[in-house]
Amino acid sequence: GLASAEEDGRHFARATRALAFFNGLLDDLTLQGGRLHAMSQPNTSNMNEDFVTFYGGGVDAPWLGYAGGDYSVNENISLSLYTSRLKDAWNQHYFGTSATYPLSDLVALLASFNYYKATDEGRELLGEFNNNIWSTSLGVAFGAHTVTASYQRNNGNNDFDYLRQADSIYLNNSVQYSDFNSPKEQSWMLRYDLNMAAYGLPGLTFMTRYARGWGADYSNANEVYMRRDDNGAPLTGQNRWERDVEARYVVQTGSFKDLSLRVRQATTRATAFESDLDEVRFIAEYPLSIL
Repeated sequence: GLASAEEDGRHFARATRALAFFNGLLDDLTLQGGRLHAMSQPNTSNMNEDFVTFYGGGVDAPWLGYAGGDYSVNENISLSLYTSRLKDAWNQHYFGTSATYPLSDLVALLASFNYYKATDEGRELLGEFNNNIWSTSLGVAFGAHTVTASYQRNNGNNDFDYLRQADSIYLNNSVQYSDFNSPKEQSWMLRYDLNMAAYGLPGLTFMTRYARGWGADYSNANEVYMRRDDNGAPLTGQNRWERDVEARYVVQTGSFKDLSLRVRQATTRATAFESDLDEVRFIAEYPLSIL
């Protein structure tokens, strides 16, 4: 009787610890998924019965499905894993991780890694392709300042594509205008961030970054993503760069608390496969609490 009671107590204690462990996992895990049958574009309010990709254009796909999640290992390390299918066009899989390593109260190392695998699917509405693209970054935060360097590479023969208006690309060197995701393209970027809260101006931040890509090669691209020169030959050896400068202010108190006002200037220069650009954007964001 006594031995049996002690054994039952040990089983109960183990079960309680296991339950607490899994509850802790669930607290740090976010899952999501969905299925879409149509999308709209900025020039219309209609829900078109197809999808539009950024590089391949319109796709008469019947649906898009996705699923995945984010997990915080601890306060310094996070992981993400997602998969999606644009029916009859592609399967895409994504893995990402980011980490922070504090060296002191004022200094921390920052790192991240992103990886995509994309293959054609079903009726191959965007042609045949088998792409993988990845990016990684390493930075240091010290006081109000953060300096980050990143590298990115597309190993595929076609542009790494994604849905237009979905902002569904998570790569370090995907910036305001350029994604640096052309076939065989490599790129690096240097970025600097300044948080003026350390100087008595909470809510005010500045950012500047410069990215350069090289080696874009369309020699083996399929007909959907192919880009050619004036003589009809596939473009090779294409290069580009982009520089962005941004100032942002988030209202800290009062009726307009959390209103974000942002001004960003972008300059891009490229060889034959892209257009040169000088652009200024003004962006205002205001969160609305509905529930």
